[in-house]
Amino acid sequence: MALTLAEANQVVQGALARAKELNIRISVAVCDAGGRLVAFNRMDGAIWAGAYGSQGKAIASAAFARPSGELAERAGVRSSRALPRRKAAT
Repeated sequence: MALTLAEANQVVQGALARAKELNIRISVAVCDAGGRLVAFNRMDGAIWAGAYGSQGKAIASAAFARPSGELAERAGVRSSRALPRRKAAT
């Protein structure tokens, strides 16, 4: 089932409501499963670069089929496959 504009706008409104509770200004982007932008909002006073960052987070979330918060948690965890291999001392 595809993400509708109405559903994407509900996500945006929820994020904006939470930002207001926290007294912060954000940009929020919602992408479909293919990483295509469906909805976007930048709060008054939010930094300009947040527009790009929020879209990048949304695309990454779609690409990995994970919430962006989960991706952020895993970003600090080292993966043994990502580390260069050392030659054994002889």
